[in-house]
Amino acid sequence: MQSHMRVKTTEKILAVARIRPFAPLTYNRSLIGSLGDVLSPPYDVIKSSDRLRLNNKSKWNAVNLDLTSPSDDAPSSTVSAHEESKHLLDQWIKDKILVQEKTPTIFILKDHFEFQGTSFSRIGILCTLKLEAPGSCVLPHEKVLQTPIDDRMKLIQQTQTHLSPVFFLCQDATERIQKTLSAITQNTKSEHFDSPFPGSSHTLWSITDSSKIDPIVDFFSDQRLLIADGHHRYQTSLLYSQIPENTSNEEASWCLAYISFFPSSGFVLSSFHREVSSTISTEKFVDQMPNSISVQSIPLDWNTFEKQSSSLGLISSDQQSLFTLQPKEDFDLISDELSLVPSCLLNSLLLNILGIDITKKEDQKTVLYHSDRTSLINSNNPNTLKFWLKPASIHGVYNLAKKGITLPPKSTYFFPKVPTGIAFHKIVDTA
Repeated sequence: MQSHMRVKTTEKILAVARIRPFAPLTYNRSLIGSLGDVLSPPYDVIKSSDRLRLNNKSKWNAVNLDLTSPSDDAPSSTVSAHEESKHLLDQWIKDKILVQEKTPTIFILKDHFEFQGTSFSRIGILCTLKLEAPGSCVLPHEKVLQTPIDDRMKLIQQTQTHLSPVFFLCQDATERIQKTLSAITQNTKSEHFDSPFPGSSHTLWSITDSSKIDPIVDFFSDQRLLIADGHHRYQTSLLYSQIPENTSNEEASWCLAYISFFPSSGFVLSSFHREVSSTISTEKFVDQMPNSISVQSIPLDWNTFEKQSSSLGLISSDQQSLFTLQPKEDFDLISDELSLVPSCLLNSLLLNILGIDITKKEDQKTVLYHSDRTSLINSNNPNTLKFWLKPASIHGVYNLAKKGITLPPKSTYFFPKVPTGIAFHKIVDTA
């Protein structure tokens, strides 16, 4: 099975984005208390310490459904983690911890968060989106890996539920839909709760009035959506819907979707920094740099780095300085437009100097990703190269995606990620 989500640039747009309200499976507030206690980050960013912290907040935390990697102290079992998720989900429904609502709903979600000392608010909607082939109205921007798809497929086959939403972005240059959503929230009952991401919170509105839902649905009828986060979840949902026994199930042809917008005052695009296992030292790596790369040593300071034209930096062995890496006009390892994306530039250098190709499964374990540049500096892993990456341009990413060009995994970090647990989408009726 091919895992790359890439389409030919000449392919016509054969579909338009179709969203709809859905009958959600939701937490019973009268039993669980605050919704904030049961929310979880997406499965792919949860550490062992996070799992313990989340379970300490509530034994019904969504982490127990969505995270299939066992905790460090988990007892051995003949039952798979995916089967455990199914049994737990069924039990929570039986105990009415989770309740299947009947009324079609679109949720408006506002995220309140801080990033690098500045406060932001991001508005978006939680709905279901009709699954379409990547490259039509749905634009992937990162390559996918087979192992996460296999894991998510086992989970969806067991639970028959979309547990975690795919995060999409929609261009809204005039802020038309953002203004519409803000108007709808006026004089509408809301629910406020803490986020699973420390220091953040959410406000939620449940919209069931068709007169308010219809303008939202209509807006997307001519839109193309960029997958911001959740490429593996989207690809898994699409593959699941194409399994012969699922093709007659209408619910299987829709995925759980969170859609936000750009440009907006609440939009933040950050980056994942890289730590790469290496058989040579940092300085030796610099010595072997192609002549078509300009190398400059500057103090190890992010503010100083931000003022540089280069988007990629290599931390020195003594962690006192940063080698900035900037392609010259004759750089030809990758195209000009891809060389502007720091993850693509780095991958071309790793392949050229170390022979590491992270698109290959055997090389993927050589790279560790850090969303926090300080955690990268503080990492004590031996024999590694540490790279700072500036965020990619959202317009650059969007334009590449429209051409069918996908980037390496974790080329972007749309901050913050969308929590799991606000609502689930049951593919098969629980009744």
